[in-house]
Amino acid sequence: GNHRVDAATETVRAASLTPADADALALPAGSAALESVRVSKTLDAVAFLYDRALLGGHAAEIRTERFAVGMRSAVTAR
Repeated sequence: GNHRVDAATETVRAASLTPADADALALPAGSAALESVRVSKTLDAVAFLYDRALLGGHAAEIRTERFAVGMRSAVTAR
């Protein structure tokens, strides 16, 4: 369907890679990682997109820019 994003909530946390996730990322099991979980919602607050991403801790960065009104954040892999 055609959805218009009004808002999203993202949680980024430290994690240890499970054997399956480590295999997918070609890293050792138990390696440090960042897990990002995002839920996007429509104008009428209906959740329509769930996104989970894992980034190897050796190649991840969190950057946030704060303004008087609002905030802009980015999670990037190097």
